[in-house]
Amino acid sequence: MLDAAVLDQPVGETVHALLAARLVSPAQVEDAVRTAKDQALTPLQVLIDTGAVSQADAVRTAADAVGLEYVELTEYGVDASAAALLPADFARRAAVLPVSWDEGVLLVAVTIRQAGNIELKDDLTRITRHRIRFVVARHADIEAKIGQVYRAEGELDDLSSDLLEVDETAAEDLANFTEASTSSRVSANCGCATASTAYCTTRTGRRRTSRTA
Repeated sequence: MLDAAVLDQPVGETVHALLAARLVSPAQVEDAVRTAKDQALTPLQVLIDTGAVSQADAVRTAADAVGLEYVELTEYGVDASAAALLPADFARRAAVLPVSWDEGVLLVAVTIRQAGNIELKDDLTRITRHRIRFVVARHADIEAKIGQVYRAEGELDDLSSDLLEVDETAAEDLANFTEASTSSRVSANCGCATASTAYCTTRTGRRRTSRTA
């Protein structure tokens, strides 16, 4: 049990959830509360910094406490069709990432601090035009996965642009080749010395040619 002095301190819902899950002991929380008071930190920060609990366990426990699913993004395969619904600049700015689907509902990874942000959910619904359900992940993992997902998208766009430029160049070269071939055939079919003759006779009639010096 925590002593009365510790109970008077605001340890936070996550710390209480960690205690309930037996991921930390009452003695560890007591020490964390005292250290936090001296160093102007929160007890949860101290518990994580001292290694009493991992950040992943803290976030997972906090998510469980509010009834949200926790996802380990480092081991999670993001559905490309989900991620494609959100512009990369918005994903980076808000630190959110659509990761998959659940019966037509778009699952979006957010930090535990964003989990109750109704305005953010409304923005995501408006942008993606789908119903949204938040899942919780660590902030660092979200940022890392955003970098991977949208960097690959950017590389694909660059590749598409390069291929388009190649196609346009090839088409231009083909057009030039066709034009040159047509000119060659006209000259070959003309039975006159065009360099010195003012007129030449072709099957279609008389055609004026340029006289050269």
